[in-house]
Amino acid sequence: MVDFKTVFASFQQMGVFDVVLPFLLVFALIFSVLEKTHILGTDKKNVIVIVCVILGLLLVAHSEIVSIINTFIPKMSLFIIVVLMFLLVTGIFGTKT
Repeated sequence: MVDFKTVFASFQQMGVFDVVLPFLLVFALIFSVLEKTHILGTDKKNVIVIVCVILGLLLVAHSEIVSIINTFIPKMSLFIIVVLMFLLVTGIFGTKT
């Protein structure tokens, strides 16, 4: 039976955390910004995807930026969890408007 520790260790050996996850993060962030702001025009998803892939691959090519992202993600995820828990508690026990 395969456990999570061996799966994550094999992902780390393959370089998933150093290449794929930063690429997906940058791709998703840039895609959402370009899609929301319509900088490249409306209904131009294929152009936006090409721009996002190019920018994501350029970012992954720089190992210094990838290491910064890999140290930043755990801290930011903890912050997001704390903020969401605060919003949940204030939503449950908050005052009525």
